[in-house]
Amino acid sequence: MFKPGNQYGKLTKRGSNKNSKEVKDLITNVLFDTDQFMEDWKDMDTRERMELRIKLARYILPEPKEAPSTTGMVDLPLFIDTKEDILNVMQQLDLTEDELIKINHDKAANL
Repeated sequence: MFKPGNQYGKLTKRGSNKNSKEVKDLITNVLFDTDQFMEDWKDMDTRERMELRIKLARYILPEPKEAPSTTGMVDLPLFIDTKEDILNVMQQLDLTEDELIKINHDKAANL
């Protein structure tokens, strides 16, 4: 249980780890040394530069989301009970009344 004045989770009295700080500084200098990076960049050929750009782009740009399928499929209601439903379907499919009648007639003939 929590009691006022407890010391659990507190850092040691010795302070921060100096070795860790030195290692972090060394890694930062190696990775982010601008002068050395520019020299390396000048020595790279076009293919190497493009590979580096592609690898680094994932850390800068968001990944594209999957595009919705545009195969021309329209989500229609399963049952059409009212005249309003028929008009909505006709509007979604961009059909006239005569075209809808012809489609229904053709499908009924195939049954």
